[in-house]
Amino acid sequence: VAVGVIEKVQDLATNDLDLTIPEYENQVRKAADLLIKEHGSRSALEAVREKMVCKKDEYKYFTHLVAALALSKVITQEIKAPFHWTVVFAVYGETNRIKTKAEHGNGEDFLVTKIAQLRWLFEKVNSTQGSWDILIVDDGCPDGSGKVCKQVAEERGGGAPVEVIFLQDALDQGLEVTKGIASTKDSRKGGSIHYGLWAAAQKKYAGKTHSICYTDADLSTHMGQSGLLLDIIVNQGKIGAVGSRRAREAVMVKSGGRNTRGKLHAYLWKQMMPEMCYVVDTQTA
Repeated sequence: VAVGVIEKVQDLATNDLDLTIPEYENQVRKAADLLIKEHGSRSALEAVREKMVCKKDEYKYFTHLVAALALSKVITQEIKAPFHWTVVFAVYGETNRIKTKAEHGNGEDFLVTKIAQLRWLFEKVNSTQGSWDILIVDDGCPDGSGKVCKQVAEERGGGAPVEVIFLQDALDQGLEVTKGIASTKDSRKGGSIHYGLWAAAQKKYAGKTHSICYTDADLSTHMGQSGLLLDIIVNQGKIGAVGSRRAREAVMVKSGGRNTRGKLHAYLWKQMMPEMCYVVDTQTA
């Protein structure tokens, strides 16, 4: 298998993976486009990625991401059945992270970056064939994360299809989806995700398979990889797909092993919910 672009990327790339740096984000997308240009077909890109997976530790994180993005984009372009992709995530205490790094030390500019990632993924897909949107749910943030997201989307989103909804509004309306939650304090993120998935499912896209993705607000996962999940749902007809850190092809930047508390938590939930023991990565986004 010829891997000219991969070899060049491997030589030039650093061994870290930080999608919060705009230059890094731009470089990874450009490299993925070069890889697509070099190989073109899905089968060729799958062969490149398989070679890398078999020798996972020999390739840098950046290089692995380039290969995954290239494959994801080609898959998205080749999907035959019309489809729509909705990305849902909750926000609470995100008023600093939504800023740029120039505005705040912990800034990730996550909303503008997610929009750019999805636009890149869908840039060669006709809107009548494939479309996307982002649905953000404010989890009762006292700092007004939802309002800030709405402002950023309006001012810097470039007209991207972004909607912000509020869990408090659902509670005030007494929606069935909030049953069991007395206030936003009871949510702990789960209530907002449940509400967001429900709200997204109410939307209809005539003639299109509507798939709904739950992810995190931060940039720990590149949304350009969405095509890998869409392939399973739209092309293979599965009812759902999970991007897991435990998957054979997965590459995760590790920051140390799981602590004792984390191990105890995993042990206890497996004892309480044995029906879900086959889910090996409960923290997937």
